[in-house]
Amino acid sequence: MNIKEFAQYVMDIVQDSAESNETDINTEFVRYYLDCMEECDEVSAPEICSFSGAKAKLTAYDYNDEAESLDLFLFIHATPIASRIDSRVKSGFNYLHEFYNQCIKKKSPFSGAESEFSSEVQDAINIIRESKGKVNVIRFFILTDGAVSSNEVPTHKEDEDGVIYEYHIWDIASIYRQDQIKQGNNKIEIDFENDIKYFVPNKNSQNKELIAPKIQCLKVEDDNPSVDTYLAIISGDVLAKIYNQYRTLLLEKNVRAFLRNKSKVNQRIMSTIKKTPEMFFSYNNGISTTASEVELKQTGRIQYITKLKDWQIVNGGQTTASIACAADCDLSKVFVQMKVSVVKNKEKYSEIVSSISRCANSQTSIKLSDFDSGDEYLVKLEKLSKEEIAPISNTKWFFERMRGQYTDSRATKASLSELDEKSFKTEYPKKQLLTKTDIAKVMTIWEMKPHIACNSREKCFTSYMSSLKRNHTNIDATYWHNIVALSILYKDIEACFEKRCGQRGFKSRTVAYTMSAISYLTNQNLNIAYIWKNEKVQSQLEEIIEREIVKVNDFLNQDNSRSFTKNAKCWDDMKDMLHGHTVPVSLFTSDEDNINEYNDAEKGIINQANAIPAEWWNAMLRWAKEENRLSLIERRQASNYIKKIGNNRFIKTINAAEKAIALKEKAETLGFVMENL
Repeated sequence: MNIKEFAQYVMDIVQDSAESNETDINTEFVRYYLDCMEECDEVSAPEICSFSGAKAKLTAYDYNDEAESLDLFLFIHATPIASRIDSRVKSGFNYLHEFYNQCIKKKSPFSGAESEFSSEVQDAINIIRESKGKVNVIRFFILTDGAVSSNEVPTHKEDEDGVIYEYHIWDIASIYRQDQIKQGNNKIEIDFENDIKYFVPNKNSQNKELIAPKIQCLKVEDDNPSVDTYLAIISGDVLAKIYNQYRTLLLEKNVRAFLRNKSKVNQRIMSTIKKTPEMFFSYNNGISTTASEVELKQTGRIQYITKLKDWQIVNGGQTTASIACAADCDLSKVFVQMKVSVVKNKEKYSEIVSSISRCANSQTSIKLSDFDSGDEYLVKLEKLSKEEIAPISNTKWFFERMRGQYTDSRATKASLSELDEKSFKTEYPKKQLLTKTDIAKVMTIWEMKPHIACNSREKCFTSYMSSLKRNHTNIDATYWHNIVALSILYKDIEACFEKRCGQRGFKSRTVAYTMSAISYLTNQNLNIAYIWKNEKVQSQLEEIIEREIVKVNDFLNQDNSRSFTKNAKCWDDMKDMLHGHTVPVSLFTSDEDNINEYNDAEKGIINQANAIPAEWWNAMLRWAKEENRLSLIERRQASNYIKKIGNNRFIKTINAAEKAIALKEKAETLGFVMENL
């Protein structure tokens, strides 16, 4: 499809999303663009917000502490779609600049009106204020469904503090190019002998001569039926010339975005180029590339690469872009080691290239959630998401194991027929989409680690996956039901924040700590089976959420530092604050709710836990209080066992049984001895 057809295709998707999500078209356009940018690693975890003042405007923001950058976005709608908006670009960047400037001023023009802002806008303002002095790069983006000339993009600049201001435009043509890349329609063919010639000084005269680069290589004789591998050397000036010609197309398969010269790695690269270019080859790890075909020339015993088809840099984007940015340096002295993997298996070309990219970048922490997409745990969740039907709505919750899966699946259905697409949206409503990082965040919060959940989604995901590897988890239908139920609970708490807290505080951190508070007060024994069966939170629980969320928000706002919520001490202090708060027993899971079939070994563990008498728990609890041993939640756990036994109720789940036995063993390890029992 051409760009006009693509523009209409995007418009159709956006209109459907707006209808499904009950939002406006502009919001869905922004969401579509940011998803595309996230797919190609241009952004990290952008948040949509909407502010429109007389002089300042903002549509979305993204703070990347790893790249030490802050991104601010403004969406400009074109009428009709794909029409030129050149005249509106300059004012758009001015709006973004003004929003940033007003945020960081000590006496902000926002003052006095901030109480009227949405929580999303307030979050943006607070994050911008906190980022001052912590970022090296501020990027301003104009997003538009129109077309913009490249001449309208301002030149990057640097302020007196050394902060770089960058200006970028993502118009309909940018999105179209990314789609073409994704579909495999943009191919790069490098003809070193005919297309990459450059001038070098002639040794025998004062003139320069035009020569073709010689890419000396050595073939790895490994008898691989799928891939031929070559080790080569490429000069810095040749690599820079190629990059300047193709830029992001060349790096499409690279999982990392260029972190710019302000990143620590790139600073070292630039320093080597400027001061000791002859040492670059020794210092740098080189680049890893892929191709579908290679042409070679033999001169004597030496072999040269003359042509590469479908060439992509899958690792080494930082190196390549940094060399290209050093145009004012003598790059003829810079040499880069290069691995070229020529994929012979055309049927599995994309799969093999993707695997090479993943493995080549496995030493980095960028987008680890993408690298873990094939984890057995996630594969099982995906299978369960396709099987389990919500009891009331008869719909399913879509688990996105790989980024963009929902959009791709929907687009596939749309390509078949309108009826198939409608059926897909009915079966998997957009509001019931769960990503890997969504699940990691919700489960981390429920495990009473809100301080970890307040970090970036990637850090939270990494922590969650690590904990899974340490602890055995029984992944069955009930496990999936619980994930969905907790996601419903999380969304309910989000809605409650808007209702009870308005614009006071950070929504994300307050929601996280409130949900952990519910987990703490119920000792993780909340009847979440009810939420799954009814697809809604208990009315009694909603009342408790409304009560607790105000207290949690007030508590967190005592310390205005957003970073404090990432500290375990913040959660410890909150648990002390929650002392004396109660949750009705009616909201707890009853024994009948957890009747499962267990094997003999598991039944033995359950019986062992139930064999611990109330007298033991009572004595242990007194000892823990007198000796100041065990945490408050562990003491509460013991109290719950005492109540359970007093009400003639028994432990009937393997999870609860293991927790009880673990607590008994911990108390005894710390020195508790129950005599004459």
